[in-house]
Amino acid sequence: RVSRDAPLLTARVVRTREMQVVEDVAALDPRLTETRDVLDRTHARSMVVVPLPAFGRLVGVLTYVLARPHRFTSDEVTGIRAVAGVFAVGLAHAALYERCLQSEASLRRSEESLARAQRMAHLGDWEWDLRSHAVRWSEEVYRLFGFRPREIAPTYEAFLDRVHPDDRNLVRGTIETALVGGGTYQVDHRIVRRDGVERVVHEVVEVARDPTGRPVRLSGTVQDVTERKRAEEAVAESERRFRPIFDGA
Repeated sequence: RVSRDAPLLTARVVRTREMQVVEDVAALDPRLTETRDVLDRTHARSMVVVPLPAFGRLVGVLTYVLARPHRFTSDEVTGIRAVAGVFAVGLAHAALYERCLQSEASLRRSEESLARAQRMAHLGDWEWDLRSHAVRWSEEVYRLFGFRPREIAPTYEAFLDRVHPDDRNLVRGTIETALVGGGTYQVDHRIVRRDGVERVVHEVVEVARDPTGRPVRLSGTVQDVTERKRAEEAVAESERRFRPIFDGA
């Protein structure tokens, strides 16, 4: 976009995307004469105004000026065009870099927001690449198991180490069933944190497959539901205690 205060010749180059060569400013059509303040500031008496297109869009305008009238040779114009090409690519890359920085900043804000939400809900997410065996845990998964984020290497074995010994067969069976049948599976099981505290978590497991149907990735969520389980057990115990009284009334 060109503001109303932009030099008229520059505005024309932006509009037409064609280079303009001016050998003597004094001979310009009055309608295209640069604004007086620009001429006074640059002492321009001859100029070449070149559009800077890059990757299908106009990224700027390069103005080469001399303080005297000058007849530009074809070699001089070619050289100015070459310099303009370098400027155009540089500006385009700078603009792309700025957009990347903005995207990264936006992504960081989104990740921080997600991390806060997971901390509040005691909910973590994880992925297991079955081809490379690489495992990723979100920060909250580490906390649920009693570790600081990235304190240990996330592996399937490290996960099983935190599963209560009496529940490991249940967890293994759920994963094996998911790998064979596909779809989404859910299971509640106990974990033992590093500090020895026992908690109850709710796992959701989902399988991704390649076009041949081969499982390639497991992903899911794990949420601490200990307090909910205790509340449910308290309600169930209360019902057991008072059921005879209600039934006998």
